[in-house]
Parts: sequence; structure tokens; C-alpha cells
Amino acid sequence: MKIENSIISEFLDKMSFGGITEEATLNFKEDGLECNMFDKANVCRVAIKVDKTIFKDYKPIGLIGIRDMVSLRNNIKTLGKIVSISSKGGFLFLTEGSKKRILKQADASYIEYKPINATFKNSLKVEKAFLDAIKKNCDLYKEDIEVEFLVKEGKLYVTANDDTDKATECIQAMNCTDSTSVFKKSLISRIFPSLGDGEITISFDTGVPMKIEENSIEGKMKTEFIISPIVEKDEAEKNNDIDKTGEEGEE
Repeated sequence: MKIENSIISEFLDKMSFGGITEEATLNFKEDGLECNMFDKANVCRVAIKVDKTIFKDYKPIGLIGIRDMVSLRNNIKTLGKIVSISSKGGFLFLTEGSKKRILKQADASYIEYKPINATFKNSLKVEKAFLDAIKKNCDLYKEDIEVEFLVKEGKLYVTANDDTDKATECIQAMNCTDSTSVFKKSLISRIFPSLGDGEITISFDTGVPMKIEENSIEGKMKTEFIISPIVEKDEAEKNNDIDKTGEEGEE
């Protein structure tokens, strides 16, 4: 099958956001390509669907395991305008003219993606410029600080906070209910720059993961990030941890 380098590079940039090198799956199905990846800490998932009509030539070759998303992205970027993709004998072949790249596949049967069950009370369309401003605020701090998403009285406040200084961006959120969730700066700083100029929607609620969706290329490419919030342990859990530590110390 064949696809324009610029298009496949775009979704691989999203899949390998911030240089993440985790394993992933590419599933070439009848209606198009589905990509899935978790980061190693299981705090972020990215899923991308690419309609088969985007390809110059498409063939549903099934499920392929990718050992290193960054390596795949970098190899494709060394090729020309149109990239041919094929799979045989546990290897992925990328060709363009006389150039050929051969990558060993991962065993996709061992790469499992469990569904993330979360409901979101709030859903809001946002401009890329708003997310860029949040990213710039995060860059003001060297440490992996907390970033709070707070909805109050019809407005969304996003604050990067290191307990001393704060940097806040605010937009209207008239149809959203009051809520608050906190996320790690490292996730925000990696994901937001990987979003493009498509239609972007963020969905969130108190204490649940945040979903970030982008529809691009006239709706033919759909990207979904789900990131886990920082959840504080309640006192009972903290006491239980202390008790376990004490028991282990006595052995």
C-alpha cells in the first residue's frame, strides 16, 4: 500500500508524542488504519484512526506490532514523498524508489490495550492557540509541576502552579459544570504540541482522566489522547500504606 509521507509522518508524530518510544499496534482494517499506544507509566493513551481513502493505495494487511514508534517515525522521514508499506515474515518494509527500510515487528499478541471507562460531564471545543498558551506557561517551570483544570462559574481556568508562582489561561465554558482536575506538566507539555490545526475538543470532570480529541484532514484522521489525573490518596489509604510499611519492617 502507498501513502504520502507528510500524512503518515503527521500521525506518527502524534503517536510518538514528545519522543515516546513505547510499543504500539497498527491495525490495517477493512475501513482504514487504527493505531494504539500506552506510555510505560500507563498514564496516557493515544489512539488514531485513519480512513483508508487517505492512502494512495490501501490493503487491509491486519495487525502489526511496532517495537519503537520513534524509530518508525524517523525511518519514514528519511524517505521521499510517497511511501510504500508492506509486511512479511515478522518484518515491516518501508520503500520509496530505491530506498528501503526494514524494521522488525513486535509480537502484537502481547500488546494489550484495556478500555478506559470514564464519563465526562464537560466537553469543550478549544482553539490550538489556547493550548499553545498553556504549553508556554508550563515551560516557565523546570520541575514537573501540577497543571490544574478548573471550571467555575462558566469559565475554564488552566493554571500551572509550583506552590509559589502561578500562570493561568482562561476561556469561556458556559455549558460546563463546576469541576477540577490536576495533571502532570510533563504530559501536557508533550501532548499539546503534537496537536495540529484540526477541530480540537477536550472532555473532563473532577477526578477522572481527560480526553483530548482532534479531527483533521476533513474528518479522515481522528486522534484521541486520554491522560490520567493526579489523584491524592485519602487518609485511610495513607494509613494503610503506613501499616504495610511497618509490617514489612518487622519481618
